[in-house]
Amino acid sequence: PRTGAARRMRAQSPLPSSETSHLLSRQVIVGPEQGAVHTELAVGAFAPGGWLAPHVHAFEEAIYILEGELALEIDGRVHHLVAGDYGLMNVGVWHALANKGTTEVRWLSVNTPMRLPAEESNSAIAPPVG
Repeated sequence: PRTGAARRMRAQSPLPSSETSHLLSRQVIVGPEQGAVHTELAVGAFAPGGWLAPHVHAFEEAIYILEGELALEIDGRVHHLVAGDYGLMNVGVWHALANKGTTEVRWLSVNTPMRLPAEESNSAIAPPVG
């Protein structure tokens, strides 16, 4: 049985831009490969101008801002988060994220239960946070 794992991690290079995201980097640091069964922990980042279109999950997602400023839209209301702030998106709540600043924004993201492979692509319904 696995007893745990530890290592320093940053988000990977940005994913290819699509209709649902732009300048998004994401690196899972705790998930099935590390022996997790119920929880996924990831580092996310946006370069300036990056965004993730409105989407909804079948799992809870909590984020904690590490550096920079993040515009987080939850159910139509925009929140401006900075380092040390957090957000919670409950199951079935529409949300979007964007970096309106001039520097990179980085955050930790916890998903419980962890996302399933079929949930890797989110359902976008609108352009990025305004």
